[in-house]
Amino acid sequence: DLSIDCTDNKFLFHLIFITVPTLILYPFGIPMGFFFLLNQAKLSVTWTKRLSFMFTTYKEQYWWFECYDLLRKLMVTGVIIFVMPGTIVQIAVACMMHCVGCLVHFSTYPYESKADNTLGSIALGQILLTTFLGLLLKVDAGGEPGSDPAAGQFLTILLVGSNIFVLAVLGPF
Repeated sequence: DLSIDCTDNKFLFHLIFITVPTLILYPFGIPMGFFFLLNQAKLSVTWTKRLSFMFTTYKEQYWWFECYDLLRKLMVTGVIIFVMPGTIVQIAVACMMHCVGCLVHFSTYPYESKADNTLGSIALGQILLTTFLGLLLKVDAGGEPGSDPAAGQFLTILLVGSNIFVLAVLGPF
């Protein structure tokens, strides 16, 4: 109901004891809960069967990778919105987060299947490229004095074209 003023002190209880804990517990608690369940599942055959959907595609030593991936996705989609919204810094931090994600993936190659590792590498690389090209568009790389005005159009075409390439050519892979 938009007619209710939620800045009133009577809603302070809801903010402190319900909203804030929920915003912390759900996004961080779910991956952490999965981590502890998976850690326990290593010791129990029953739990292993129940949770197998979360780790069967990964190499045995990377049983935790799904939890890491959930946290990585949370960082690049949920936490990044609080980092200087609408600025170049926000996009640069997102690029750095994607770089870390690529480095972790490339240093572990966590999937059992080589095709899954290749596809994961391509996907993470494309996300990084898209974010980086978005950063260049945000700083208006073609708008400096003495630069070619077609640079911005080229970056836009490169951005769209690279995504179409991955979808059309590598998608069936």
